[in-house]
Amino acid sequence: MGEAHVVVGQLESVGICAFIPHEYLAFGYVRVQVSPKHYELAKDFLLELSQNPEPCKLVQGPPPPPSSELPVYVPRLADRLLEGAPPDFFELDNEIPHAHQFALDTLLSVRSQLPPVVRAALEGIGPYPPHWRASKDACLKLLASIESERTPAGAAARAALFAFPGDPEMLAPYELIDYFCEYYCDAGLPEDALVAAFYRQWPRLIPREG
Repeated sequence: MGEAHVVVGQLESVGICAFIPHEYLAFGYVRVQVSPKHYELAKDFLLELSQNPEPCKLVQGPPPPPSSELPVYVPRLADRLLEGAPPDFFELDNEIPHAHQFALDTLLSVRSQLPPVVRAALEGIGPYPPHWRASKDACLKLLASIESERTPAGAAARAALFAFPGDPEMLAPYELIDYFCEYYCDAGLPEDALVAAFYRQWPRLIPREG
């Protein structure tokens, strides 16, 4: 995370606005985001910086853009759902089974839109998430079906893996929800089904009107 903040500071020092989206959920790797129209400039600047760390020799970027042109961060779906929870609520171990159940319920609610391999794996395990060891064959089939996580089918298969409890469990509930939502959305599946399943699992978090 510290290195990401350094990169943000370096970019901003030459007038390229940068930020770290969903910073509080960063896990494993951190993404620094810039405006699309400044992407090539940022890439060239960082490449130059890696080859020549002397600040005086760097080509300065354009002046900072007007505030109306600054990139606006639109919170991801997981961020919008998680922000309504009490502090530390999704760090409690007793919410882990609920997180897996949420993933399974969401995917089963859109089963007609899932790739055949994913649909068959989920329909074969029943309405409750089995332990990883009890569903090893299904998990291996899902993993084998992932040619690329960048395709909708690959993202759907990766999302389905979060329906299975780990052995041991390596992620906190908020991480399970975050990663599941990320892959689910990358698969192009309907967000309204995910939101509905989330609030069925945690009805106390339904936003109050007004």
